[in-house]
Amino acid sequence: MEIRDLKQTDFNDVNEIFKQLNKLHAEHRPDIYKDIENPVDAIGYVTEKAIKEGSIIFLGADVDGKIVGICFVLIRSRKNIGLVPRICAHIADIAVDENYRRQGIGTALYNEAVKRAKERGATVIQLGVNEFNKEAIDFYKSLGMTVWKYEMEQRI
Repeated sequence: MEIRDLKQTDFNDVNEIFKQLNKLHAEHRPDIYKDIENPVDAIGYVTEKAIKEGSIIFLGADVDGKIVGICFVLIRSRKNIGLVPRICAHIADIAVDENYRRQGIGTALYNEAVKRAKERGATVIQLGVNEFNKEAIDFYKSLGMTVWKYEMEQRI
């Protein structure tokens, strides 16, 4: 397995991983997520400009020429009069093809994301995870991540 930058030619494989992820979300929260055929088309932050500027990191786990895991990280500078200035790395998406899970791929993607985020000056790495995704929550905790904020809702 090789963790590397994603290329445009990888996005058929990336789309297949997103289909699995999207299906899980659509099953648990059909009020928010639609089960769509090409979820990659819906990703607005996939731009050449963002890659060149270094404000996004696109990683793929390559096994024998096939992308079986992905990690997209947004690099954000936090400057607000009420906050301590800092650079945050936000994992927008991290997923491994269901046929390749529990082989260390997600951990390898996460570790490379942390390494590259540090190289860009980030002092923290964050992500959001849906409450229903217990498997992902346990995975993130196993990496040493902790809860720092709750986002709550009430359907009205």
